[in-house]
Amino acid sequence: MFVYFSKEKINYFKGQIAPFLIALIAIVVLLIMITVNIGKISMFKTDTSNAADAGALAGATVYGQGLMNLGFHSDMMFGFYLVAVVVLASCRWCWRAWALYATFFAVALALYLLARVMAGKIPDNVRETAYSYAFQNIGIEEVKPHIPGESYEEWLRKKSRFSQWMDDEEYKNPPHKYTWNDRYGQNYAQVVLDHVPTPTPHILWRPVVVIGLGCCGLSCGCCQCCPCLPMPFIAALSGVSHEHGPIGVTARKYRSDRDFGLWKMRYGTIESYAQAITYDGSVRPWRDHTYDSRLVSTR
Repeated sequence: MFVYFSKEKINYFKGQIAPFLIALIAIVVLLIMITVNIGKISMFKTDTSNAADAGALAGATVYGQGLMNLGFHSDMMFGFYLVAVVVLASCRWCWRAWALYATFFAVALALYLLARVMAGKIPDNVRETAYSYAFQNIGIEEVKPHIPGESYEEWLRKKSRFSQWMDDEEYKNPPHKYTWNDRYGQNYAQVVLDHVPTPTPHILWRPVVVIGLGCCGLSCGCCQCCPCLPMPFIAALSGVSHEHGPIGVTARKYRSDRDFGLWKMRYGTIESYAQAITYDGSVRPWRDHTYDSRLVSTR
């Protein structure tokens, strides 16, 4: 074959390979454009995934911190219970026993109601933190506007509209959506949070012994009373409902079509979802109150 081509080379015309090179270059350029477009869409999807993951993990972490604070509050309640046991067990006058029991029980009830208030604030803290972390990681690409006559140093010190929006905590307000414009059109980023369950603390009942309550024919110094009588008392928190409730975050992002010369690259709306839970830890007194968080679902 090589001998044949070497003998017939005088019949060849120069430049015959040029069309093949042009076609090959065009194919290579096309493949590069496709690769770039796919890569940019992948990065776009990565932004929404990062936002959903960060929001869910941050929300679950704050949820766990709220439960941990309830655990420390439960320790305080149990310490108060021990003091009440000692004081009430040493009382030897009927009216003082009743007065002390009523006082200590009122304080124990107030501590429990305070725990209910603390638990009620946890969902709001979870939502605020989840929205904040999600928007910080969603990759909003907004250029700061340049005012005529503004120096470069002034432009650097100036906050972008998105930074000011975050500082004003506008992300807390429905519909939890931020829009911005560029030369291609309008873009937006939105974060949607699943329902955050409100943890409900439950009462841990323990008896206290009150000397001087109840009549049975025995004397304690001022009247005919029983020498000792166990009475129910709120000692601490026995547990929390919805302790392992998941925190789900959906991150959506829309970017207008980009014109790369060959065709418009269509992004559309890309959405990611992540769900995280808290685990371990306990609110019971003298237990480990440290809660961890982890992702359990992403898509």
